[in-house]
Amino acid sequence: MATTFKWTAWTDRSASTGGTVSTELNSLANGGFSAVSGIYDNTTNLDEWGAFEIALASLTPTTGAYLQIFLVDSLDGTIFEDAASSTNPGAHQLIATCSLTAAVGARAANTPPFRLPPGKMKWVIKNSSGVALASSGNTAKLFTANEQGV
Repeated sequence: MATTFKWTAWTDRSASTGGTVSTELNSLANGGFSAVSGIYDNTTNLDEWGAFEIALASLTPTTGAYLQIFLVDSLDGTIFEDAASSTNPGAHQLIATCSLTAAVGARAANTPPFRLPPGKMKWVIKNSSGVALASSGNTAKLFTANEQGV
């Protein structure tokens, strides 16, 4: 009998350590990289897919505005690679780019699904909105999912 693979529902991992990027986004300058998040440990759940739900407090992005999310990986769970920064483009770490509408107000965006490694990881976000982010009220929450054979 053939097996069909279907998605499981998204699970909110924002309560998990490293499952949210929040204060790291406060007052983040245009062109700036956030501080590295806490460690997200995927060694128990072994989730295959991730996506971020991004909520930004009121701002007025410029035309062509976007945010980029970078994964900072650790193969052994203790040594993390250098995070993306102004001196490290981190092209191999880029997992998602989210466009932002150039209008006044709060913004919301979701990343497309991306593959998660089976270990420990951290996150860095680059602000390319054309303006600094608000001093509070900004979050990026990690959601995870898997495939199941039915």
